[in-house]
Amino acid sequence: MAPILLQQVSPQQKNIMRYFAFALLLAVAAYRYLPVQAPKSTAAPACKPVFEVPANTMVASTDGGSNWEILPNSLPEGLNPLNLWSIDGDVFLSTILSRVYHSPQPGKTPWEQLQLDEQFEDNFISGMYGGRNGRYATVSLMGLYRQLPGTGLWESLNLTLPDKMISTVSETADGAILVAASSGIYRSTDGGQSWEHPYVSDYTSNLIVTETMVLASGGRGIVRSKDQGKTWENILVDEGSVYELKEVEGGIAALRLDGPDGNFDTPLFFTADGGKTWERRETGLMMGRKYGLERVGKYLFCSHGEGISRSSDGGQSWELVLPVQLENEQMYIRLVVSGNTVYGIKLRAGC
Repeated sequence: MAPILLQQVSPQQKNIMRYFAFALLLAVAAYRYLPVQAPKSTAAPACKPVFEVPANTMVASTDGGSNWEILPNSLPEGLNPLNLWSIDGDVFLSTILSRVYHSPQPGKTPWEQLQLDEQFEDNFISGMYGGRNGRYATVSLMGLYRQLPGTGLWESLNLTLPDKMISTVSETADGAILVAASSGIYRSTDGGQSWEHPYVSDYTSNLIVTETMVLASGGRGIVRSKDQGKTWENILVDEGSVYELKEVEGGIAALRLDGPDGNFDTPLFFTADGGKTWERRETGLMMGRKYGLERVGKYLFCSHGEGISRSSDGGQSWELVLPVQLENEQMYIRLVVSGNTVYGIKLRAGC
């Protein structure tokens, strides 16, 4: 299929910042800022120093979170970072004005800019995802694009995709493209030329594909597909909540990031049987608002209002491995994993 040339951004689309909170909310697992006082944590050892992460730096751990280092000058100068991803061994950083940079080892190898700024002028990249047929990019208000392998050209996959507010993109084992968006889940079996709408919801996020199923967070809780995304069923009912899902040793962990009650005491659930039964695990993870999960080997990491915690038993118990001084409740540490390294960058959620 020949690339579809991108049209010049209309004046209406240039009013991008009015949609910033919603789009970034989806990109970071649907975070919502609520001015509610967070409970104080007693889990941090008194002897553990609190890290202050300076501007233009990242933190990193190469030993499963036991030790962390600040990577000085590890970000390109003069940028306003918006998000961070890891794809096929590279770390990707998005900024304002549709700029995206990538580096295989931040802090050790220089960042290279992808040539996106002219094609997606005055918009911002809300997501970058790997795929067998090329990288995918989601662009605020403009929808889904795929990079043609070996080129700097991007083709639009929006011709018949009605929802441009996309939170996650993934591919199934049979090659179908799945998109989690503000109106549910869409599926394409012909490379994005046409789309089905097998799951209708007010929003969906955090698609993960395992060997036996696909899971997502939806407006009515956690949903599952056993047939490559053709049909969906609700396996954890929690109306109006947002979950971060992660495949861990022995099962699936589901951390509730937000709910209709705005309670910071958000639980983590674990299933070892594909979602038939769920065990509530929350001991030791009472540290204000939660922002996401990452996994390295046997360790599960959670970013929250007081820093970064680690669990070696699937979320049954936690230790605060990196206390971080954050300026306010809208700041958080965005974690990504590349190989055996955990990277973190301080970002601001919302507008």
